Amino acid sequence: MSTYNGWANKETWLVNLWYGDDLARIIADDSNIYEDDCEVGIDAKEAEEWVRYIAEEVEVLSQPPKSGLLSDFLETCWAEVDWEEISESVSEAAKELAEE
Repeated sequence: MSTYNGWANKETWLVNLWYGDDLARIIADDSNIYEDDCEVGIDAKEAEEWVRYIAEEVEVLSQPPKSGLLSDFLETCWAEVDWEEISESVSEAAKELAEE
């Protein structure tokens, strides 16, 4: 299996590059409002939902084309992201931030 910069593929690496740190900070900040014994982390589905929300609300993707080549490229790349790997990386980073 081919990897990219130590990640499952280029799409996963790009999501982590652009959103991993921000997502970890969000998760760490949310965990600080709960009890100290709260589990800090995020599952794959939550990671995908958060990244999609950030991308669609903040980035240029707030007005993506509904159909066409660009739309197909976006959806194809999105489907290639290893959300389990993203959630594990973000959860680990969030735990470290929450402990600081």
